[in-house]
Amino acid sequence: MKIKIDDGTGFEISANSTTPIDISVGKHTISSSLFDKKILDTVVVISSEFKKTGGYLNVTNQPVYLWSQVYGEQWIQDLHNHLQGRSDTIVDGPFEQRYKSLKFNYVKIDSVDIYGPIHEFPKNQLTINKNWYFFIGQNFEDKIKTDKTYFSGLGKTVNKLFSKDEMLNYWASINK
Repeated sequence: MKIKIDDGTGFEISANSTTPIDISVGKHTISSSLFDKKILDTVVVISSEFKKTGGYLNVTNQPVYLWSQVYGEQWIQDLHNHLQGRSDTIVDGPFEQRYKSLKFNYVKIDSVDIYGPIHEFPKNQLTINKNWYFFIGQNFEDKIKTDKTYFSGLGKTVNKLFSKDEMLNYWASINK
């Protein structure tokens, strides 16, 4: 994919890859093409928050997805996995706030229905402020490092950003 920002020199990125860029706060023209077919030609505004915390500049004209995964003691992970498979579950008790924050949703990708702690960023959302632990192309790890605010009884929720194909593959892998 070829990408050009403002009147500067363009650059290329390989399929299913990302590259860090340094972009200033303000309005920019951006275009992208694949095999000489224009994908995107628009204006994007980079906010100071995006510049400060980082994020993803989506020039693919495809939606991307944020999935939340719970790490913690095995019973917490089992509960998370059980709730993930049910649409009628009402969580009550001391863990209610933890699981309400997961925001279980239905999303249809191509012809696949996905239910779980997922958020879809539409294809026309060009800037996505960083709210993930694992980025596109990175896998969830078996264990994660935690800080002193971690309480193993409640688990720790981390997010991963997925491309469309990556999300479909992940969904298929956890539903074998």
